[in-house]
Amino acid sequence: MNSINIEIERIKKKFFIQRLQNEIMTLEQTNPRYTYLKNIYDELMNSKKGLESMFDETSNDVYTKKWNRIPNYHKIQKLKEYLTNKYPSEVERNKIELLLLKKINDGTLNSCKYVLYDTKTFQITKIMLSKNEVY
Repeated sequence: MNSINIEIERIKKKFFIQRLQNEIMTLEQTNPRYTYLKNIYDELMNSKKGLESMFDETSNDVYTKKWNRIPNYHKIQKLKEYLTNKYPSEVERNKIELLLLKKINDGTLNSCKYVLYDTKTFQITKIMLSKNEVY
């Protein structure tokens, strides 16, 4: 399906949900149609939440890999989390962040020997560029 068809389907679903909401608001709760429509509406809304939780689980699967297997975008996210926790001073953190982001983009910080990453907690534990440079 191309992007136009996907957008059309999304809009159709949105209008269907709005129509359900409007009709539910006009009916009395004792009406059997109210119960029927309310069940359909609840099912649609729960399926949306199910998709969101599925996306969360998928993004967590990315972080269970070794550091050298994680895509650069996710490495940058984890690096920023690590630096935020370790360096409260924004000036110092920004300076180190620029250096390390450059190293990730160059490919020199993509090895597991430079970054100790815990796949169970999804956290960077230590960054070692050399014996003298430990972050």
